[in-house]
Amino acid sequence: MLHNDYLNIEQFKIYKECIYDGNIEKAKNMLLETIPRDQVIYKYCRGLNRDWNRIIKPELSLSQAGGFNDPYDCAFLCNCHSNEIYNGENEYNLAVEKEIEQYEQDKKSYIMQNTVYVGCFSERNDSLLMWSHYGDEHRGLCIGYNLHDLIKKYNCFPVIYSDEMPQRKNLQLD
Repeated sequence: MLHNDYLNIEQFKIYKECIYDGNIEKAKNMLLETIPRDQVIYKYCRGLNRDWNRIIKPELSLSQAGGFNDPYDCAFLCNCHSNEIYNGENEYNLAVEKEIEQYEQDKKSYIMQNTVYVGCFSERNDSLLMWSHYGDEHRGLCIGYNLHDLIKKYNCFPVIYSDEMPQRKNLQLD
């Protein structure tokens, strides 16, 4: 969606770098400048009372990143201290250093998966597959949200799908 419809390839590269480097404001501004103010995205839902309430009092329903059944969804990889293992150290020190690295990665992964929230949306409101899976087999609701407003109000960003897991340096989550 992003680099085909709104951002050219070069802009998309810059956008990805901003996201991966934690420059969220710059990424947000890039999207706000390029996405049409009337762009709508859709959320398919079953039509429960809470879904109807979203129409009366618009609110966003998001899931914790760690709650997905695919362990690679929202996975986090951190190359924490790989350059700090010193040559010539004995095996004990290397083992301790590796344990510390693993602890740091696990800690950052835990923080990411418990503080990042994800919402599932579609660019189309007429997808038979989406109606079947998420719209209670065509009996539910499909609610439209203004994408520009979601980005401004909630810092919602489109997911960047990639065959490679991005790595960030100097990540501060504390």
